[in-house]
Parts: sequence; structure tokens; C-alpha cells
Amino acid sequence: MMQRIFIATAILALSSCKSNEIGNSKDVNPDAIYQEYQVWAAEGDKEAAFTALFRFGGDAGTTLVLNGNSHVNFDGKLLKADSSYTMGAYYRAHLPIKL
Repeated sequence: MMQRIFIATAILALSSCKSNEIGNSKDVNPDAIYQEYQVWAAEGDKEAAFTALFRFGGDAGTTLVLNGNSHVNFDGKLLKADSSYTMGAYYRAHLPIKL
């Protein structure tokens, strides 16, 4: 019985994870792209971080690298795609906080 509970829990945990796979936006209908933006800083930080992620298949779908005329521009700065094993493809900028 305990083994069945463990297996069910493991399957649920794995199925709820966000994808870190990477695709290209040119292969996807633009209306089907899920967009996620985050801006954060902690008290005392000298910089704020901005991150943009684009996914196909909803908020847990395949991450996308923007192609062609698509790009991310934040505060006048053109951002290049980066990636990590845990996040997939993303765009990030660190900007100084003006006090």
C-alpha cells in the first residue's frame, strides 16, 4: 500500500512540473504563446531583475526562443535568449535601481 502511495505521489509531482524543453517561436502560432514576466528586487538591492519566458502549450509548456522579427526589448535594451536546465529558454536583464 505504501509503495502505491509513493508511486502515485511521484507521478503527480512529475506531471505538475514545468517543461524545460526549448522550441522556436517560428514553429508556433503566435496566438498560442503563453507569456510570463517577472520583475523582482529585495530591500537593499542595487539592481532589479526582469525575466521574460514564452511557452507553447500553456504555463507549463515548452519554452520558446523568439525568432525572426520577434524579440524582447526592456527599458531600451534588446535581450538575448539564455537557457538553463531547470528553466529552459528565458530572457533576463538586471537593471540598476534609481533611488
